[in-house]
Amino acid sequence: MTRKTTAIYLTYGAILFILSLGCLDGVDLDGGECNPDFDDNCFCTLDEDGQTEVDDCIDGETDDGQFCTCETDDGFDDDFNNDDGNNDAPKTMRFVMLEDNSTDLSDGSPGADIDAIGLIKADGFESFAQSFSEESNVPCGPEDDADAVNDACNPNAALGEPDAIDVDTGECFDGGQPDESQFLSLNGGFVIVSFGGDEIENGDAIHIYEVGNTECGRFEDEPFTVSVSDDDLGSFLELGVSSTGDNIIEVSGL
Repeated sequence: MTRKTTAIYLTYGAILFILSLGCLDGVDLDGGECNPDFDDNCFCTLDEDGQTEVDDCIDGETDDGQFCTCETDDGFDDDFNNDDGNNDAPKTMRFVMLEDNSTDLSDGSPGADIDAIGLIKADGFESFAQSFSEESNVPCGPEDDADAVNDACNPNAALGEPDAIDVDTGECFDGGQPDESQFLSLNGGFVIVSFGGDEIENGDAIHIYEVGNTECGRFEDEPFTVSVSDDDLGSFLELGVSSTGDNIIEVSGL
């Protein structure tokens, strides 16, 4: 074999090697599209609007034939737990909404009966709701398009520390009959409260002092949903739903 022939074979082999690299999945040799299957920084969007993200973009098309483009986002940060301390700060909320999930509403004190709403900080300190939003909707009766007459529809009764519930003894109304002036019955509605200057953050907990079996050892627990927001006119993020024996909802995901 001549020296010239050997050089041709070597050149040809080098070309084939380079071309084979270019065919490898996830390898970007010429600055073209990336491959999301191999690159966490690779994001694919539909060409139609340039915003809708897709995860099935192969060779410029999705599985259903829509044109798409994949690009590398050099600013992507996969430090989900913020171990490096450089991610955006979690949101802080100021409002709690309690929404009644009761289905059996009857005259008197219909729905979940709320004595107080506590905000427990990570250090264990507990503050209580100081004011309610005018956006709250607690029906008092048929005049509010409610089927049941509500004798405990004053939202102010849910503010401040518990008074119907004795947190030391676990008794309600000193063991006597219910006093409707000491609690708020939601009657299928909802109440929005805030805690003065205290903000709601990840690691906190919301304690709902409901007049029911969990807190009092008598009466019936009614289901309710707890949500938070930074604006009483804005959208609310659901934290959880009450369950029998547990009226404390952990704050996370903000």
